[in-house]
Amino acid sequence: MKKIAAVLAIWASLCLTAQADTVILSDGGSYTGQFTGTVIHFTDQQGIRYTFPKAAVQTLAFNAKVDTVTLQNGKSYAGHFTGSDPINFTGAEVIKYQFPVHDVESRVFNSAGRTAPVP
Repeated sequence: MKKIAAVLAIWASLCLTAQADTVILSDGGSYTGQFTGTVIHFTDQQGIRYTFPKAAVQTLAFNAKVDTVTLQNGKSYAGHFTGSDPINFTGAEVIKYQFPVHDVESRVFNSAGRTAPVP
């Protein structure tokens, strides 16, 4: 019975964190919470500009030369993030942060507001 309770507690914890966005800083620090924007602005290497709904984006990885946005459907684009700088973020503790883009290594978005599947 204790094993079942422990497994359920771990699963519930994973469900709660599965809905949170994460920002990972260049120094290795990370924050969990929600990005306040609703869209991601991005320009690919051919100069084509995109506006992706936040719900469609899985990750946004920053690099000194090329940024990469990966959508929930698996499609990736290389280019440059052209959204707001600094990035506005509300932490899990309801603390509001502003991260300069040059300090951010990646942003990992939740699964578009969907809850984690039941195992």
